[in-house]
Amino acid sequence: LDPASQFVLNMRGLFLASVGRMAEAVEVQRRAVEQDPLNAIHTANLANFLLNDGRYGEALEWSRRVDALSPDGRSPLWVGAWAALAAGDSRNALAFFEKMRGSRSLMGRAVALRALGRDQESKEALDQLEQQFADEPTIIAGARAGRGDLDGAFESLERAVRVRDSRLWTLWFQQQLHPLRSDPRFPAPMERIGAKVE
Repeated sequence: LDPASQFVLNMRGLFLASVGRMAEAVEVQRRAVEQDPLNAIHTANLANFLLNDGRYGEALEWSRRVDALSPDGRSPLWVGAWAALAAGDSRNALAFFEKMRGSRSLMGRAVALRALGRDQESKEALDQLEQQFADEPTIIAGARAGRGDLDGAFESLERAVRVRDSRLWTLWFQQQLHPLRSDPRFPAPMERIGAKVE
């Protein structure tokens, strides 16, 4: 394998992001995108890494590029929604989440509605998520964390580790899980899946 190939760089960026080395992931991913600026997947990964490195404006700019490359993709909505939430624009974030489908839409709606003070609707979105997508405990952990229920989030995270949820590798770059990272309970489940918390 050519270590400078865009495909190897993309995989390296994903690996770096999955172990929490977001600034390095951004720089590696930029090199992948430079090689093929029309690759929507590489560009979407860059937007996500920027979002999770706290560079919200730049993440939005790159998500617009992804939208131009792949108008039917989910990444621009996802990045836009979380960047809006991080900027305190919960109404716009909710509008983004409502355009999405599936578990991520319900998770985002639960978080955005809570931020808007619409607690009953937020709880209903969480309940619907837990009923329809019980097999996605990492997503449920994100909804609970985003609603401020860290105990519930860790309960879901523990379940995700126990059942080896396929989304566990995304723990470091899921915006909704950021509240868990500063909690002293976070290293234990991470170490059980082979990820070191520095």
